[in-house]
Amino acid sequence: MGSVWGKSYKKIVLNELKKNCRRSDRDISKTINIHPSTVGRIRNSLEEQGNIIGYTVCRDYHKANYQMSLLCIRTNYVDNDENINIVDLFEKNFEKDENNETIMIDIYESYGIYDFVLTVATKDQSSLRRYINKLKFVMGETLKEDIDIVNISKVHMKNEISYKKEKEVIQ
Repeated sequence: MGSVWGKSYKKIVLNELKKNCRRSDRDISKTINIHPSTVGRIRNSLEEQGNIIGYTVCRDYHKANYQMSLLCIRTNYVDNDENINIVDLFEKNFEKDENNETIMIDIYESYGIYDFVLTVATKDQSSLRRYINKLKFVMGETLKEDIDIVNISKVHMKNEISYKKEKEVIQ
């Protein structure tokens, strides 16, 4: 498939499906100016590869040459007057950067040693460093205090239910 449509067409179709996964091949083809049957073949290929499961896009960041990391964060912030929702701050400011170098995948609020645990995908180590610096700067200014990145762990494998395994369970 890569030689016929190229990675860019796959990416374009995948991006269109992420906007609305229930769109028809004909509607997507009008938007990106390729034939509907080509969109259908790309969609079928994405389904077979497990990139689309039940019409929910599941990205494999390792295959896209991103490295996955867990950032364990601690802060002493106490919300007295301002009613700041820290999770909203993370989502608004750090979900995705403008250069597609870093993508925040998950954020967990934690009770214990850490206050928050973030799963992020970055293109390389320097992207991760820039992300952490931006995180410290923006969150520090907003919360009026420093945050501590207590631990950074590299994720080697993310467990996902593959399409083939799901089909085997159903049968």
